Amino acid sequence: MNIRTAQATDIRDMVAIAETKRIEYEGYSPVFWRKATDSAPTQELFFPQLLASPDVIALVAEEGETPRGRAGSRRGLRCVKDRTC
Repeated sequence: MNIRTAQATDIRDMVAIAETKRIEYEGYSPVFWRKATDSAPTQELFFPQLLASPDVIALVAEEGETPRGRAGSRRGLRCVKDRTC
């Protein structure tokens, strides 16, 4: 498995990974984890801004050519993590 810095070309795969997890979580608790109907297009618009921020570290884990997970963190005194693997 290779872990590297996320790039704009990874956005579509990152959104697909997140959508898969949203559907999985919704199955566990449909009230708390209800998936928004526009979650994928909304996140696809948000990720370019996130990747362009100097305060964000975004990584992609891949097996061969296939992305398998993503992780992100905001730099600063308090580290906020977003991980989907």
